[in-house]
Amino acid sequence: DKTILSLSNTNGSEGYFITEDAFCRGGYEVDMHLYGHIQTYRRDADFLLALATVETINRLKKES
Repeated sequence: DKTILSLSNTNGSEGYFITEDAFCRGGYEVDMHLYGHIQTYRRDADFLLALATVETINRLKKES
């Protein structure tokens, strides 16, 4: 049993979700993240979001 997980954020500069890899490359989304002061950067934020999402999926599977 495999689950495909797609994470994305588009259409706006009010809180781009930037991965560590994206910071290295720079660009529009990174600039909006850095200069918009929307959220504090965490080096492992992408991993934590994926982990929390997988935990939620597993919990929902158990409840169904």
